[in-house]
Amino acid sequence: MALQTKTITCNGSNGHHAFTLTVTENSTSTSNNTSSVSFNFKLSSVKTGYDWNYSNNVPVTYSINFNGTTYSGNIMSYNGSSTVTLKSGSATIPHNSDGTKSISYSFSVSSISASYLPGSASKSGSMTLTAIPRQATITSAPNFNDEENPTISYNNGAGNTVTSLQACISLDGSKDDIAYRDISKTSSSYTFNLTDAERNVLRNACTTSNSRNVIFFVQTVLNGQTYRSTLTKTLNIVNATPTIEATAKDTNSTSLELTGSENKIIKGYNTIAVNMTATALKGATISSYKITNGSNTINSSSGEFNNVESESFDFTVTDSRGNTFKKTLVKTLVDYIRPTANVKADISPDGIITGTISGNFFNGSFGSKSNTLSVQYNYKTVDGSYGSWKSATATKSGNTYTADFTISGLDYRNKYVVRAMV
Repeated sequence: MALQTKTITCNGSNGHHAFTLTVTENSTSTSNNTSSVSFNFKLSSVKTGYDWNYSNNVPVTYSINFNGTTYSGNIMSYNGSSTVTLKSGSATIPHNSDGTKSISYSFSVSSISASYLPGSASKSGSMTLTAIPRQATITSAPNFNDEENPTISYNNGAGNTVTSLQACISLDGSKDDIAYRDISKTSSSYTFNLTDAERNVLRNACTTSNSRNVIFFVQTVLNGQTYRSTLTKTLNIVNATPTIEATAKDTNSTSLELTGSENKIIKGYNTIAVNMTATALKGATISSYKITNGSNTINSSSGEFNNVESESFDFTVTDSRGNTFKKTLVKTLVDYIRPTANVKADISPDGIITGTISGNFFNGSFGSKSNTLSVQYNYKTVDGSYGSWKSATATKSGNTYTADFTISGLDYRNKYVVRAMV
C-alpha cells in the first residue's frame, strides 16, 4: 500500500487531450534514510475523434522533471479514446540528515499547430515525503538529588534499526561525566542506577552550592551518523550539613580545686578551654568556625574563655556550600557573686570608733565545698601604718551580710582610716 500519492493534470491547449503525472511514495527505509518513489505520465482523450499517426515528423514532444532528473520523449501516434502511459519510472530518494525531504516534479508538452494534436500543456507540483526517524529524543527528565536514581523518558522511533542507543549525564555538556550506558532500543524509559563513585562525581562538582545544572543525553548511532538529544535539569545536594564534635573544659587549677569537676563553671572565674572538630560532608570543606559564650566569641576551632559569662557554649561551623550547623554544650553553672565590703564608722569624743561593714557575698557551695564568709578590718592614723587584722562577726541574709565592730582607746583628736576585707 502506497504511503501517499499526488496527481497533476493539464489539458492540452487544443482542448481534446489531457496529460496526467502521478507521483507515488511507495515505502521508506529507516536504516538507509531513503524513500522509494515512482511516477507515471499518461495521455488520455477528453473528446473522441482526435487521433494521429506520424511516421516522419515529430508532432508532439514531452519533458518530465522528477526530483531534478529530466525525462523527455516523442509521441508519434495516438489512437482513439484510450489512456496511454507515455513514461513511468522510479527512484530511491535520500532524505535530509534530520529525516525530512520534499521533492518537486513537472511536465510540459508541445506540438505543431495542427488542430487535431494536443497543443501545449504544462503543470508542476511538489510532495513532502514521509519523515524518517533519525534519532531518539529525550522527552522528560526529573530534577533529582544526589541520593536518588533519576529516570528519564525517551522516544526512539527508529527502534531496532539504530546501531546504538545510549544515555549519560554531563556536568556541562562537554563530556559524559556519568558515563554512557546502553539503553533499550524498544523501551521508553531508563533509570540511572548510580554507583557511589558516580554520586561522588556529581557531589564534587557542586562544592560551593547545594544545587547546579546537569545535562541528560540520549545518543543515537544510525547508519554511521551520531545524533544527540539533551535536556537540562537541576541536581540538588541533600543531607550534607556538617557535623561537630566539641568539648569545653575548665583548666583553672583554683576553680577545679573548688568544684572538683572540669564541667562545672564558677561564673566570672574559670578558664574554659574549648575545642571542636568539624566534618564537612559530600565533598564540601569547612569555611568558618565560631564559638560563643555570652557576649564573647572565638572565630576558630579552639581557644579559651576567661571570666565565663554563661553555662552555654555554642559551636558553629559553615561549609563551602553555605550549610551551617550549631552544637551547644551546657555546663553546670555556679552563679558566683563577687564579695564586696562597704565600711561606715564614727569616732566618739571619748576615743571609741563604732562602725558597720556590709556588702554582698556568695552564700552557696561549689559542689563538695561550701563557701565561707570571713569579715576582717584594721585601721591606722592618716599618717601611720595599718595594724593587724581583726575579725568581725557577720550576720547573713541571703547573699548579703552586715558586721558591726568597735575600736576603743583612741585619741579622738587624730584622724583614722578603717578598711575591711571579706
